[in-house]
Amino acid sequence: MSEGNEGNIYLSKRDVRDILPHRWPWLLIDEAIHSEEKTWTIKKLSFFDLLLMGHFPGNRVMPGVVSLECLNQVAAICARMKFPDISGLPFSTGLDGIKFRTPARPGDSIKITVKLTKARHPFYYFSGKVTSIDGIIIAEVKEIKGCAAEEKAYALNESIA
Repeated sequence: MSEGNEGNIYLSKRDVRDILPHRWPWLLIDEAIHSEEKTWTIKKLSFFDLLLMGHFPGNRVMPGVVSLECLNQVAAICARMKFPDISGLPFSTGLDGIKFRTPARPGDSIKITVKLTKARHPFYYFSGKVTSIDGIIIAEVKEIKGCAAEEKAYALNESIA
């Protein structure tokens, strides 16, 4: 991590991998910038991106659920940056007010931004947007609900399922 101008903190690929438990192909965030107000990243959508290949072949678009997962991952980074002592795995527990506005396509660069709106450990609430670099809204979520679940609780629930 390195601090830039205006108090922004730049997170490298290594920093992101240290924060998020996800790995390829579901680690969707490469780098991030965290400020007091928000956490955001730029993602370049590739023609060779595994998650886009089978989605409307001949007219590929980024699946809406992938944009939501990007928002969830940036929200987890935001929570960990604001509250470094959080332990446990980051889980999304709900999304409210989801709107998909414009499709994103391979070759596009998208900006994924989240803002923490409320925190009450172990629950964290965010708002989020996925936009084009030009500011055109691709997807927005009024409320992203997340929690930091203890690994033991997750293992117990997994064994019951």
